[in-house]
Amino acid sequence: MLIEKLGFETTDKVVIFHIDDVGFSHSSNIATFECLDFGVASCGSVIVPAPWFLETTSICKKQPSYDMGVHLTLTCEYDLYRWRALSSVDPKTGLLDSERSLWRTAEEAIANINPKAAEIELRTQVQTALASGIDITHIDTHMGTVMDPKFLPFYLKIAREFKVVAFLPRISREILKAAGLGNLADVYLKMFDKIEESGIPILDHMIIDTMGDSPNKTDYY
Repeated sequence: MLIEKLGFETTDKVVIFHIDDVGFSHSSNIATFECLDFGVASCGSVIVPAPWFLETTSICKKQPSYDMGVHLTLTCEYDLYRWRALSSVDPKTGLLDSERSLWRTAEEAIANINPKAAEIELRTQVQTALASGIDITHIDTHMGTVMDPKFLPFYLKIAREFKVVAFLPRISREILKAAGLGNLADVYLKMFDKIEESGIPILDHMIIDTMGDSPNKTDYY
């Protein structure tokens, strides 16, 4: 079992504290690397098209031991704080909204982006991170967009191509229904069965925490 290969017992519960959206802003970079330095988190992933990506690369080059991945993105959800595709400005790719930025929602991205254009953009983000000097260890996805069956094969293909881990949370029919994807449950479950059979590691649970206060946080955990 994978857990034994990592040096743990089969009965151990192993938790990864991961920070995404690195490179989003100067303040998020400060917070990220303080957490990594103090051991609050063990790894993170950078949004390559984001405005403060270059600061992230500068920090990672000075301290190559940081466990940094690429937070693959086909979306930019903010009203006035936008980023664009790296691979193309051609409207025919479907990568861009009317403001020539990435789509604000996963639903819009899935509906509009040409699959081949998505693959090229995702690969370009990984290549850009590597060219900048970040020795990336993994990939994951901003807003879960590339988990859609339309893009998931490219996500796995890129992980194999660059020999990095692709973060994949385990899913269930109940989770998909709660996310409004019940109509795609059979497709998702069949795909994930094949993924697990191939030996690709899957995270048993994924809990998202913004570090903000919540009256139900104790119950949530």
